[in-house]
Amino acid sequence: MTLQDDEKAKIEAEEIFRSEIRKDLDAKKPPKSRRERLWALLNSTFILWFFSSVVLAGLTGVLSMRQSHRNDALKNAEIEKRITTEITYRIKQALSGVKRDQINIKKGRAYAPDAYYANVVRYLDNSFLIDKSDPQDFSFYPEYRDLKFEPLVANLMVYETSTRQTLLKQAVKAYKGLVTGSEMGEEGWLTTGTPPNEIPTTAAVQQSKDALAEASKTLESNLLPIFLQWSGFIEE
Repeated sequence: MTLQDDEKAKIEAEEIFRSEIRKDLDAKKPPKSRRERLWALLNSTFILWFFSSVVLAGLTGVLSMRQSHRNDALKNAEIEKRITTEITYRIKQALSGVKRDQINIKKGRAYAPDAYYANVVRYLDNSFLIDKSDPQDFSFYPEYRDLKFEPLVANLMVYETSTRQTLLKQAVKAYKGLVTGSEMGEEGWLTTGTPPNEIPTTAAVQQSKDALAEASKTLESNLLPIFLQWSGFIEE
């Protein structure tokens, strides 16, 4: 056996000895606790990769989705508020028109009941715009100026709960009652004298007053409370 072979054998013997010592020491060590085993697992390469990529990516996706939903909810709430503010403003303008008509009746200027219902509908539909001689705009937001009452409510329906949708349907029904009044014509509304100096009879004037009172009640009791609570207006 050469000197080199002797050295190799010596090194191998030392390595075997060290290995036996390590095994003996490991055998004498107390078993690792559950916390130590868990900590060792958490510090393993796979777990670190899993948390840094898969879990983190999942959390980022969830947070992004929540933020998107929150942004959509805020956007929808703003649209809802703008539409209800638009409708509320038109109702208030219609009520102001009714008060002016009531003053005019007291001054002796009375018209057939259907004319008063028609005026209220024009305010709600913002259809005074089509009057070429004196176009007037009673919209609050420019983007809604060409929308009538029913399309505005239909747009609002998209953002409402079933309970609110029921209220909106009641509002549409009240509006249609006003439309029906505007279409009844002058039959039964009596005047005396000859055109253009016709004078409504006392009974006819009372019919006009009743029509205005009914229109005012519809606006104040059936329409305004529904939209005012959701609008940007502060109730006076």
